[in-house]
Amino acid sequence: MVVVASPERGEVLVRTRTQAGCARCERGEGCGGGIFGKLIRTEAPELRLADPGLSLAAGDWVILGVDEALFLHASLTTYARPLLGLFAGSACGFWLSSGQDWAAAVGGVLGFLALIGLQTRAAAPHPVILRRATALERRACMSVT
Repeated sequence: MVVVASPERGEVLVRTRTQAGCARCERGEGCGGGIFGKLIRTEAPELRLADPGLSLAAGDWVILGVDEALFLHASLTTYARPLLGLFAGSACGFWLSSGQDWAAAVGGVLGFLALIGLQTRAAAPHPVILRRATALERRACMSVT
């Protein structure tokens, strides 16, 4: 959940909550995000997103999401390609060396590194505003009064 900082023409500036913002987590009674939030980041990052036409005002809480197809593509690009290189390299090394395990291991490492080196940067899935947050969702972490 994020809060609308300022709606502008065609865009909405939203500010994410810091993990230290939840009172329960800060006291050590919640998920522990408050402790890690203090260690990692102290400021609330801001995002400029497209206005979904919900007539949002400053202070409104909204739910963000990412496009499923973009998320799946980025995941496959990041994880599946190097694994494919590992398996293909291992098979080639094993086949070319007439069944030597060391050659399969070397081939796997080389295949893995080759496909990591050839990876292009996948389009990062950008968040979009899905809807306004309900009162129940706002109270879920007991951080909003």
